[in-house]
Amino acid sequence: PAPPRPPAEDAGPSPRGEEDLLLVEDNARLRTALAAALGDLGYRVRVAADGAEALARFAEGGAPPQAVLCDVVLPDLAGPELVERLRATAPELPVLFLSGASGAAVAGRDRRGRPVPLLAKPFTVDTLARALRRLLDDR
Repeated sequence: PAPPRPPAEDAGPSPRGEEDLLLVEDNARLRTALAAALGDLGYRVRVAADGAEALARFAEGGAPPQAVLCDVVLPDLAGPELVERLRATAPELPVLFLSGASGAAVAGRDRRGRPVPLLAKPFTVDTLARALRRLLDDR
């Protein structure tokens, strides 16, 4: 008989959270679907359709978001440039970039000097949940 296979990394239910997030995505249908999925996972989500709206949402009263999920290509401001502006006031801000461009690369680095994680579209809710949880747990 064959030896038992180790459990897959993504075995079990999608990880949940309760953090405040800022989701920046210019595609309205995808933005709505992602916000709903993240809400179903327990997160509180502020949404923005572009860089200017993201800067406004980030500056809204109350505590700043604990992480940003940001499309790489936005109509008014590139995702990495937006993140650079957000990190001017919150240098420790965790970021997960999202991109539908094949072969997309992001030049940004996190506070430890590692490349900012990039999730290629399309992705499943489970893949998003796991990538986000890793990002938040690694703060």
